[in-house]
Amino acid sequence: MPVDLTEVRELFFEESFESLDAMESSLLDLEVGTADKELVNSIFRAAHSIKGGAGIFKFEHIITFAHAAETLLDEMRNGEHLVTQALIDLLLRSVDVLRMMLSALREETDYEVQQAQVCQNELQSSLKTSIEKAVVEENTADTLAAPVVENQPVDENTANTLAAPVEQKPPAASQLLSAISSPLPVTPEKSLPAATNKGWHIVFKPDLSMLKTGNDPINLFRELSYFGELEVKVDVSQVPVFPDIEPQACYLNWELTLHAGVERAAIDEIFEWVEDECELHITALDSLLEEIHPGELVPDKEGKAVLDKGEAQVDKSGELAL
Repeated sequence: MPVDLTEVRELFFEESFESLDAMESSLLDLEVGTADKELVNSIFRAAHSIKGGAGIFKFEHIITFAHAAETLLDEMRNGEHLVTQALIDLLLRSVDVLRMMLSALREETDYEVQQAQVCQNELQSSLKTSIEKAVVEENTADTLAAPVVENQPVDENTANTLAAPVEQKPPAASQLLSAISSPLPVTPEKSLPAATNKGWHIVFKPDLSMLKTGNDPINLFRELSYFGELEVKVDVSQVPVFPDIEPQACYLNWELTLHAGVERAAIDEIFEWVEDECELHITALDSLLEEIHPGELVPDKEGKAVLDKGEAQVDKSGELAL
């Protein structure tokens, strides 16, 4: 029996339009200069909520567009961009575009695809990684375009000058790239803690009724995979015999290992959409290793890293072998 998502779909549209109104209001309150972390975070969460809801219904265009806006907002709240009027105007236009796209989906009509694509391209080109790439490409193009000077005879004084040691300085473009790569200075009250953990171990046990609300665990895993390598193990021990299976029930549980140095808050944000519909345990990989045994790692005869006490072993891939 197929799951009827009509009511859930309408709820998604209502909440999405409310989120867009909240985004627009907060963007109008945003001031040029150093980003107000709390205000930018509220705008980020609204965009994240829209993207998460769109994932339920496989609205891929909404997911892709909202992800571009969300990523730019994430860089802003992490202090990687100063707030400029141009960025505020761009994000306000992205709100208008999302409203247009959602209205078209709700009413099953067409929208201005080219307008949406232009805005999405601007969002993506404003990202820090895109700026860094543009600087490198511009520097490379300038180097290739430089005129070639043929060898000419020089007098003795000029030769001595050319042979003298000079202070090595990086090219101007390299200095600019270094400045872009460095985080913007922030006050001590707004400094962000660095992620020192190597990853996260996640035990995810959805309620049997999760699928009936339209939530798809695969969408959560896709969000996690954006951070880095994700290992997924499924537990099918709760699946009943075939005659007793309820098609709309979620019998599967998952054990996830994310190899990425991201903050715990980033993981929590992904699961906040379903936090009331599951049992969730999140543990830092560093803590997990320490709980097994705090001993030092030493190589054994086969090249594996082995704890100097106890029987727990960690091989080169980082997997535990008990």
